[in-house]
Amino acid sequence: MSLFNGIKKSIGSSLCRSIAESSKVVRLAVNFEDAKRVGIIYDATDPERFEIVKEYAKDIRESGKEVKALGFVNDKQTGRNQMPTIDLDFFTLRDLNWYFKPSGHTIKNFINGDHDILICLDMEGCLPLQFIAGSSKAKYRVGKYDLKNQSYYDLMIDLQKNENLSYFIEQVNHYINLINKKEDAG
Repeated sequence: MSLFNGIKKSIGSSLCRSIAESSKVVRLAVNFEDAKRVGIIYDATDPERFEIVKEYAKDIRESGKEVKALGFVNDKQTGRNQMPTIDLDFFTLRDLNWYFKPSGHTIKNFINGDHDILICLDMEGCLPLQFIAGSSKAKYRVGKYDLKNQSYYDLMIDLQKNENLSYFIEQVNHYINLINKKEDAG
């Protein structure tokens, strides 16, 4: 990374944290059973990760939830397989300002979406995705554990060096299902 890009990223990180910390959104712990709308953000640059997230969104939708997934493509345009649908949308480098904050109609609609749960499946600490997580109006935000992520997520999951996306999704499902779990009457 060039010195100039490093400075831009540092400024962007500071602004991103500031936005997240100044949020006035009232957060509530929501489990999958009670959730009606789920938002997913992820890095869609890698086709394999895109397919995993696409399948995950399908699984959530088949469980009766409304799903909206927003993927960041670290390029000036999306790939051939990355066509927007009702459930899947994308943004690219062209949608970022000089300090990596995403903007545009798609981003604004997603951030202001009435998600019960926002799941960030970012494995590397992607600044544009952190901006979205920090700005989101979602009731409950879930992401990967990192001390730097405390402003962005209400629940952070420690992968303990297992940087596999499928494993991360399993852990997200496990912990979200434990939240406010209703006891079986019996």
